[in-house]
Amino acid sequence: MKKYFVLVGLIHLAFCLEAAAAPENEKNSIEGSVGIGAMIINLSDNLNPDGSDKRLDSLNSTADKELTVIPFILPEFVYDIGEPDGTKLYLNTRPALEEVGGFAINIGGSHPLADVGMVDVSVFLAPIEKVYKDPYLTDTARESTSSTKFGTKVALNKILGTELGMSAVYMNNDVDDDVIGKLQPDLARDGAVYAFTAEYSLFSSPTFELKPRFTVSKGEYDGESNSFFKSKIDFEVRYTIDRLTFLPQVSYSHSTYDKIDPIFAETRKNDGYGAMMIVSYATPFNLEDWALQGLIGYGRGESNIAFYDNESVSGGIFMTYRF
Repeated sequence: MKKYFVLVGLIHLAFCLEAAAAPENEKNSIEGSVGIGAMIINLSDNLNPDGSDKRLDSLNSTADKELTVIPFILPEFVYDIGEPDGTKLYLNTRPALEEVGGFAINIGGSHPLADVGMVDVSVFLAPIEKVYKDPYLTDTARESTSSTKFGTKVALNKILGTELGMSAVYMNNDVDDDVIGKLQPDLARDGAVYAFTAEYSLFSSPTFELKPRFTVSKGEYDGESNSFFKSKIDFEVRYTIDRLTFLPQVSYSHSTYDKIDPIFAETRKNDGYGAMMIVSYATPFNLEDWALQGLIGYGRGESNIAFYDNESVSGGIFMTYRF
């Protein structure tokens, strides 16, 4: 999951940038964008098949870094079925929550409520994540299995005409062949995550915006040692100079788990740190309706149990076309 921290931010910020730059919709219009590019991620994560060797010699150390190249296509479509700033239907690939992973098919709609705000309701499916059947095996190759995640998000934005937004997310997680959950019921990984987020846009203008965001989430899994409470705070900035836009982001999270880990005889705690920078250049090479974007990011998770430490260094470049 941590592998995709930067990609999640890339998707979210890139589409926010494109939406902010888009002209006002006409009634019954369809608009959208398509991003094409690739990322390079150097990841260390014992729980992730793309971030660790299949074979472990010991459970007492962090994983060695693994290099992964991810090509991607990121589509977004919006259908305006009413007046500008009215009812809209949409499809995109923005994950609703960090725990969802880096890619999700997201379908929803938004509708304004007079003197209340903009209601946004969506459902999502993230079908492609892989996890180890038993991540704690040593001296033998670990096998992978699929982990399907789906859920819903309900948000209220522009509350009472202000820049305040709030949202609630429910995510269900189903691991196909959870071998460790059968051997150690306290480590079972089927379950759900409930999250609540509040955010506020400060100093919002065509050239600058500061957006602090605070999220609390509760993981309720079949395995109590995997159930957790997490709080997270992050800050996003958007700064535009002519055709250049800078999008830095920093974040910090803290997680505590509900029960002693049966493998390590200790209750797990995690601190997560993240930082990234996206730079976007509009109309590159005089190509109308295109934007060239580059990214560099760093993420680190520190646990009181070394096995759960993770670290990622990421870079990427992509082109976005809006129509």
